[in-house]
Amino acid sequence: MKQLIEFQIFNHSDALTFGLKVINKIQQNHLKPVRIRVLYDNDIIFQYMMDGKKDDKWLNMK
Repeated sequence: MKQLIEFQIFNHSDALTFGLKVINKIQQNHLKPVRIRVLYDNDIIFQYMMDGKKDDKWLNMK
């Protein structure tokens, strides 16, 4: 599921904090592994693939 989230103010540190919070929430709730990518001005500033995810082809299609 792709979800667009927009912020009034956002920087690279915010991307790290946001990405880690998403990952922690998934782990705490024992949800299915995910791939997450955070873009800023079309640059990847955070990306993580949880165990069980093998490549980022799916992310590249989004």
